[in-house]
Amino acid sequence: MLRIILSFIVCFIASTFVYGQTITNVSPNSGTQETLSLPITITGSGTNFTSATSTLVQINGTNGSSLPVLSINSVTPTSVSLDIAVPNTAWVGSHTVKVYDQSVGNFISLTNGFTVIAMLELDAPQLAKLNLYPNPTNGELNIELPNNLENAKLIIFDQMGQIVLEENLNATNGKLFTTNINHLSTGVYVVRLLGNNNTSESRLIKK
Repeated sequence: MLRIILSFIVCFIASTFVYGQTITNVSPNSGTQETLSLPITITGSGTNFTSATSTLVQINGTNGSSLPVLSINSVTPTSVSLDIAVPNTAWVGSHTVKVYDQSVGNFISLTNGFTVIAMLELDAPQLAKLNLYPNPTNGELNIELPNNLENAKLIIFDQMGQIVLEENLNATNGKLFTTNINHLSTGVYVVRLLGNNNTSESRLIKK
């Protein structure tokens, strides 16, 4: 019986050692579209990143796309420093950061570890205008949607380029999408609609 108990304790300790690896930090944890090269550092706890290469570090968007890894600059068991690109076609929003761990023999990941920020209206004046009302608004917001909308995303940015609201939309939403932004502070925002291979946006004033 004692031998069984000791075996159980050894297995428990071993499994804790093997599966206790986590990614604890990504710095910086965001980047703006059209960034040609961005140095970031991924830090882990209890990890063994020594085999990390450009193919064994992934930053994946929720749509299945990945940010390009340009180079691996330095690697230790608990950190990886690398350069990535954030192209203008990069998926806007949260990305999962994944690094291959030599001890586990598989990737470990950090959900929402990196965020891609879209270019603001001033940086992309060629975008079509998005029809929305009332503007200014005290809270309720109506947004006109194009026909046959598929796999679209509505994003509202503050003046710092941070995402403050994000909604996935499709044809079931009809031609008008209504939401409430009472929780947002008074100020100027950019409302952007990405879908149907097109992008439109407008400035919004929250009273």
